[in-house]
Amino acid sequence: MSTPTRLHRLDGHVFDALARGGGGPQAVSILRTVQLSKHLLLVRAVLDLALETAPEQARRAALEASFEALVTADDRDRAGTRAVLAYPHVGAWATHCLRRLAQPADHSGLPLWADLAHLGAVAAAAATCAGADVEVLVPVLGGTVTLPSLGQVLLRELDGSGVARLAVRGGTVEVLGRPDARLDCREPTASSPAWRRVRALKLRCDGLTLRVDLDDVDPYRDCHGLGAAARLDDADAEVWRQQLAHAWQLLVRRHNSRAEAMAEGMRVIVPLADGDPLARGSSATSRHAFGAVTLTRPATALALGLALVHEFQHTKLSALMDLVPLTTGPLDGRGGGRAGEEHRRRFYAPWRDDPRPVDGLLHGAYAFLGVTDFWRYERAGPDSAGDRMAGFHFAVARQQVATACRSLAESGELTPAGRRFVAAMAATLGEWLAEPVSGDLTQLAEDANAEHLARWRLRNVVLDENTVGRLAECAAATGAAWPGGQGPPQLVAVTVATERLRLDGPRFTGMPLWRQAMLARVGDPAAFRRAVAEPAGWADRWPAATTADLALAASEYAEAARLLRAQVEGGDCSDEVWAALAVATRRQVPPGLTSAGYSGSVLLLAERPEMARALYRRLAAAMPASSA
Repeated sequence: MSTPTRLHRLDGHVFDALARGGGGPQAVSILRTVQLSKHLLLVRAVLDLALETAPEQARRAALEASFEALVTADDRDRAGTRAVLAYPHVGAWATHCLRRLAQPADHSGLPLWADLAHLGAVAAAAATCAGADVEVLVPVLGGTVTLPSLGQVLLRELDGSGVARLAVRGGTVEVLGRPDARLDCREPTASSPAWRRVRALKLRCDGLTLRVDLDDVDPYRDCHGLGAAARLDDADAEVWRQQLAHAWQLLVRRHNSRAEAMAEGMRVIVPLADGDPLARGSSATSRHAFGAVTLTRPATALALGLALVHEFQHTKLSALMDLVPLTTGPLDGRGGGRAGEEHRRRFYAPWRDDPRPVDGLLHGAYAFLGVTDFWRYERAGPDSAGDRMAGFHFAVARQQVATACRSLAESGELTPAGRRFVAAMAATLGEWLAEPVSGDLTQLAEDANAEHLARWRLRNVVLDENTVGRLAECAAATGAAWPGGQGPPQLVAVTVATERLRLDGPRFTGMPLWRQAMLARVGDPAAFRRAVAEPAGWADRWPAATTADLALAASEYAEAARLLRAQVEGGDCSDEVWAALAVATRRQVPPGLTSAGYSGSVLLLAERPEMARALYRRLAAAMPASSA
């Protein structure tokens, strides 16, 4: 692997095409080439850093011999070898090793030498594909030896030894000392009780083919810590194949330009375990595993297609940010922040429970730009209910991305290229914001986004207690017992300097009941009206919903505010109730008014529900028991 170093460059028109949310197969091909170069550098860096900082561990892992075997395979067949080196989880492995070498005190997981010895498995896989003859030392993990992109050899009785030696000859792999563990890994029909093949899927629709591996064996596939599924049985694997085939058909026929890009750059699907109910519908990518998407099995082709669009946006942006810095400071994972900066600025992301650093916000905005485009095309679906639901999701997503783009543009934490990138995103979004959406759907989308922001503020904004006390005293002096009527201007003019963000706040626990009812209204307005008209109707569908929930779902804001206020006065100060109250109250604020031009604390409740709740609690606690 002695190819002369060359710099990768990205033409301006390709950069701009990516920034607008697309890019197509040409752009993805460039990014894929860049990622191969990155993997080559990472593998060499693992060798050099291990020899320098952990020579004994490198010796025990036979690291130099494994690297020489890799060179032998590369000399024999460069294309075959580099197909293995480009495999997503080779990048994840190399990054993991470099982190461990940089943090010698880290004793979690495997011994360092065992992680390093995985290079032998990479070399064996490359030699298998290249038809080269090599012998390598490989780690035995849980009684298995895994060859990246190919499969897994079962060696249960060697579980305690930790290592095995493989001989690769002409594409045939043999575990030395185990004549029964000998097979041709290149043969698609190869079958052996000791062999678990990575299932290679070939999905075709209208002349466009997606080739992906359903990888449930690679030891570095769970690079997000989300809990990768164990080996699937044949029946489960067939369900995945069928669902992916249906999703691919949807993408090719309704979102063809995105399907073409995926066909160029998506290589691996990693199933997540389905055990955690909160994790259902989860998906992820890693900037260190280009071309891999990790996800739980969605229930429908539509959900799976949407997840693939969302995650492939992350894939493109991660690869681009390896080539062109868009935010200031070094990155640490996909939107994971800057290394060594624990207290830097965080931002509201309309799709997240937690405050996000600028690179995380950019990643989310770019992913949801793809989501917005997905729903934009889905509005032309085959049935009217689908049209309304897609229109609602389109309206929600475009408002979310608009909010994020404004925060990004004003952050002061973008590079010149980043400012150009966000401006192009905003230009695309501007065109979509001009597209008409049914009035009630736009209004409901605004309510949904306002509720999320209110709940996010209630969960994550930590107030200065001294400021709360002073404002409570000011309110009490005017006789205000409830921060929802006309109050003194000081209740509104509270500066952001009085608050900080909780960076490890709790997750949101499910969708509020009023939003569930609202979605039913979106999908079938007539059925929603019938259900609400008879208590038994909505009690069957939303048994825990209150009359306030139904009023807010029906956009009866004044009635919802009255009922929610009664719930608060009855002792319910939960995030969900105050967030819903903020949504209902927001509709009572005259359009266009800001805190500088409106003296009523109604605006405080609509814009700063966490401060309104804190004031209410202070005022209620100070009231005599007889008047509370």
